[in-house]
Amino acid sequence: MANVKWTEYAMSPLLKTATGRALTAIGLLLEGAAARRTPVDSGRLRGSITHAVVGGGSSPRGPARMGDAVSTPNDDVTLHVGTNVEYAAHVEYGTVRMGAQPYLRPAFDHNRRAVRDLYARELQRGLRDGK
Repeated sequence: MANVKWTEYAMSPLLKTATGRALTAIGLLLEGAAARRTPVDSGRLRGSITHAVVGGGSSPRGPARMGDAVSTPNDDVTLHVGTNVEYAAHVEYGTVRMGAQPYLRPAFDHNRRAVRDLYARELQRGLRDGK
């Protein structure tokens, strides 16, 4: 067995790469789970659910509006799963005239173990393979 000296300098890119791979897999999982739980009228909301793995350092631009892209996070690598459809929050949380029909929160809640396992598997792969 080779003697490998892990330093913070060597670990940072490896962990960032593994985290990016994990978040991409998790994003696909949650995107599908949310779409399956989305109530359908026209299908627009269900078809608009997407994910984005974003790295970088700028701050969110404010609340989503029609035509917006997924907002950029402050963290090094962040996963966003959602939609920019203007009525999405009304469906998720309800209004005074309509009961909530959550689809995003339950998608995450029902997949917590799978999310954790995907992340752990990618970190182990990164440490094992060095990439």
